[in-house]
Amino acid sequence: MNGFTATAAPPEQATDAVVGNDSFWPDITATKLRDACRLDGTVSTQRLAHALINALVEVNRQLEDLQAQAIEDGFETLADLPAKQVAGVSAKVHHYTRAVYATVQAALTETSRAVDTVVSTAHEGSRMQLMADVVAEYRRTAHNALNDLRGKTRVTVDLL
Repeated sequence: MNGFTATAAPPEQATDAVVGNDSFWPDITATKLRDACRLDGTVSTQRLAHALINALVEVNRQLEDLQAQAIEDGFETLADLPAKQVAGVSAKVHHYTRAVYATVQAALTETSRAVDTVVSTAHEGSRMQLMADVVAEYRRTAHNALNDLRGKTRVTVDLL
């Protein structure tokens, strides 16, 4: 033992960047995302912004029908839709944010997989499987959040 302990790099000191969104959907603050998802300095600001923008596009695309119906019903933003309030914020906004955050985490984990598994080839198969499981868990969290937002059940059944 050499007495050294590896610690993650602290997050980059950046401004509280807000990634603008479609006017219907809430904007996402990168610092809040970084804090909520425990993303340290190993995730650069540029890499986080790229993953966040892609997550917004992906989540918004999956919710196009909900947005169209809400606008047709006269609601201008997601926060305007009838929903219970939690911590002063619409539960629907919480579900949306959870879907975006989980999608970002899945993307960051997928892109870090190659870097993380190159370090140790002795257990490469098990590390790759672990990373795949983590990505699947993030995708499942995003899927559940989207279903919660739509008011649908979380169970998906396919006929084989």
